[in-house]
Amino acid sequence: MVKPQEHEEDKSTLSNPRYTRAKHVDWIAKVDFSNHVIAATAKYSIEIMEDASCIELDTRGIDIKYIQIDGEAVDDWKLDAEIKGKAHLGQRLSIKLGSRTSGELKLTINYSTSPDPEKCSAAQWLTPSQTSGKKHPYLFTQCQAIHARSILPCYDCPAVKMTYSAKISVPKWATAVMSALNDSDTGAISIDSGDNADNTHTNHTFSFHQPVPIPSYLLALAAGDLAFKDISSRCRVWCEPCMLNAAADEFHQTELFLKTAEEITSVPYAWQRYDLLVLPGSFPYGGMENPCLTFVTPTLLAGDGSLVCVVAHEIAHSWTGNLVTNKTW
Repeated sequence: MVKPQEHEEDKSTLSNPRYTRAKHVDWIAKVDFSNHVIAATAKYSIEIMEDASCIELDTRGIDIKYIQIDGEAVDDWKLDAEIKGKAHLGQRLSIKLGSRTSGELKLTINYSTSPDPEKCSAAQWLTPSQTSGKKHPYLFTQCQAIHARSILPCYDCPAVKMTYSAKISVPKWATAVMSALNDSDTGAISIDSGDNADNTHTNHTFSFHQPVPIPSYLLALAAGDLAFKDISSRCRVWCEPCMLNAAADEFHQTELFLKTAEEITSVPYAWQRYDLLVLPGSFPYGGMENPCLTFVTPTLLAGDGSLVCVVAHEIAHSWTGNLVTNKTW
């Protein structure tokens, strides 16, 4: 039997990683720009330790439709009330295991996120006027530090790392990108069609996988009117079309930064790709080291490369932070 894991107490999570933990999640999600929600199904591979009686996950503002274990409906689950004075921690989701006290199981949770921006603190929904192109809305997520729980039930603590795959359905005009490897050259695989969230176009679905285990705070998604340009065999710039040439010119040294980091550490870059997503001007951060796809502010586009040190900083997190991670916040 697998013994309970030794974990330092993490006061920022309501989950129980000492007794259960996720090893992998398949995330199937539809981005609804009209209603500012993500409708999704999360399918987890969960390892159960000895003496575990339930699975406990972090959630915030999540509307759960149904839960299954190994394909069978589960009725014995509950969402605890928010802790007084600690609304940022959300609500603990407790799922009784019954006679299952060890081994591995498949946990499926079908749910939707909250349209309330205070509850769904990871998702930032931009209007067309808040973008550079001014034509379409835009979504980006920021899960660091403990916001991942607002877009999917999870072990929202850095001590638990998992691999993931995802299929993200967006309106036909939009492109989805994630902190993972695209499953085709452009990331686009049209596998479904029908009315999209705003009932004006068909949907298409983008497919991703992340083979390196990551903590929940490094899960990242963006969707909008995006284009890309390759700047090396493993580096690509993504942004709104009107900024593409300027961004590619500004960040042309990215491959050199990667090679320099490999020389300094004597450890090859583990994530296969290092792409950059240049966000709209309303992105409130300098950069975020999401694996395979660093998010950066367009204020770095100075025209002379004088601010690209931010990219070097985010690249460093590919080793310290993303590969070697703090136990607790």
